[in-house]
Amino acid sequence: MFDKILLVLDGGRGWPDAAEFAIEMARGGKSQLIGAAVVDTDTLSRLLAQGIFVEEERASYEKQLEADAGRYLNHAQKLADKAGVALEKTVLKGLIHKVVLQEARVRKVDALVMASWRRSMLKRDLVPHERQFILDEAECTVIVVKSMAET
Repeated sequence: MFDKILLVLDGGRGWPDAAEFAIEMARGGKSQLIGAAVVDTDTLSRLLAQGIFVEEERASYEKQLEADAGRYLNHAQKLADKAGVALEKTVLKGLIHKVVLQEARVRKVDALVMASWRRSMLKRDLVPHERQFILDEAECTVIVVKSMAET
């Protein structure tokens, strides 16, 4: 059904459930699976420009976010290996929805898989807000996976 699936690993709540779903979907459909961990450097740059961060803090947070991205990809890789699914890994940097949508276009994916969010989180948390932009602007199918913790 889907030849190429992009799994969005943004670090927000529910991403492990989305990873498991995408891996099972890829296994069942014999699809190519790409795991994309996102480092939100755009927000870091805005905080620096507003004087909330100094450059050293920005660099420190970026390194921490890069390490987190590596952990998300490693976790997804373990799940994929266990399921016998090949996982291509990539790290995207920039404004979450923009880099995810650009990656989807460049790679010509058929589907994006990402974790769900609660409407109440849209005003106070950046990741659900960015997920909503992805859902609104994507040019392909978007599959939103409800976290098992939310059921």
